[in-house]
Amino acid sequence: AKLERLPPVSSADPQSEVFLATGGGSAKVVHVRSVSHSRLGFQPSSNSWVSRLEALLLAVVHEMECARLSPKAAGSEGRMFLHLTSLAEIAATDLFQLLQSFVVEFVARHGALLQALWLDEITLKVRLANLGSEVDGCQGVLRFVATSGAGEYMKCHGWLEEVDPLSGSPVAWRDLSTGQTEGAAATVAETAEAQRRQRRQTARRAGSTYAPEFLGLLEVALVKDWANFSRKRQCSVPKELLVASELKLSSGELQESDRKHDISSSD
Repeated sequence: AKLERLPPVSSADPQSEVFLATGGGSAKVVHVRSVSHSRLGFQPSSNSWVSRLEALLLAVVHEMECARLSPKAAGSEGRMFLHLTSLAEIAATDLFQLLQSFVVEFVARHGALLQALWLDEITLKVRLANLGSEVDGCQGVLRFVATSGAGEYMKCHGWLEEVDPLSGSPVAWRDLSTGQTEGAAATVAETAEAQRRQRRQTARRAGSTYAPEFLGLLEVALVKDWANFSRKRQCSVPKELLVASELKLSSGELQESDRKHDISSSD
């Protein structure tokens, strides 16, 4: 594997860094990393932070769009990372729900551009303030990831990072949904993700879409339509817009699977 730093193009965003990662074969990924020190003030009762966060993400998307003009980045996938250093005075689970709703609508609104850039992962890293404590400072870091790496299109995940007090580097992540802690070693998961990435690239080069992403793309279209409808009628968007079940052929008959289907295992 090789990591090469590319010069950022946009003069309006000096906080961005662009890297081109090349692996075995023709696998290439453009990574755009940006940082913001602005205080967004994540509050469920206010939407003032929404337009500001959207502008920050679009600046990162613009850097990726410019980076893909380089012949070196031809045929590469995209991943963007935004680090928000200002403390967020909100619980981790509440912040995850806010970011999940925001990213779903962001992907729906700018879906055509994101798909044209082959952007498969959005990572937001937010420092959390000490709530209900007399001690000021950061009590944890929320790592929010919307990724197609597991097969589904832009599936949202949230982790709380555990940091090494000596090095300052993250050493473990606690899943907000399951409570399980994952270490830094994830070779099996990385191997499976590399296989899915290869399948996705094969489909894209053929001018097609990676089949496991169809459900996610359909959900994005529904979110976009509902968002437009809700703005006109001043109503809320339903939390669950799409429900899917796995059907298996057994003894010549189609039967609904009684377990949650891992879409990434599909061939």
